[in-house]
Amino acid sequence: MLLAMAQPATAAAESLAHAIRLSMAPAFLLVGVGGLMGVMTTQRLKIVERYRVLHAVRNTGEDLVSADQIACELRVLQRRLRLTMQAITLLTLVVMIISLVIAILFISVISQIDLTLALVPLFVLAMLGLILASALFLLQLRVSWQQALRVGVAV
Repeated sequence: MLLAMAQPATAAAESLAHAIRLSMAPAFLLVGVGGLMGVMTTQRLKIVERYRVLHAVRNTGEDLVSADQIACELRVLQRRLRLTMQAITLLTLVVMIISLVIAILFISVISQIDLTLALVPLFVLAMLGLILASALFLLQLRVSWQQALRVGVAV
């Protein structure tokens, strides 16, 4: 009698352990995306700080740099900020999709319902979002590089 009651509990524990093992790969992906998001957020903070400094210089009317040069650099910083924010927004959506994938994995394993057809498009969508976010960030870095060359920064 006790053996019969222990079997379903063991099967449930094994099912849960299997669900946890399956969710490890997307969970590691979440960690990687979080790291990338941290880099982009730091870059965003630097862009905003540089924008504030240039805006203050422009408002003080110091003649060290022409108003046209400051206006040009402010426009470039706005473009860089827009690209970075788009990349961060996409990464946030990727995090949400990957979290949904993990939730569906758990539901699929625990309920023993095959939800593979729901997982595949979500995972592909997450990867496309990650690719697009990386491309936007790369474009922002390229704009940054061109800006550095324009102002004479040797890198």
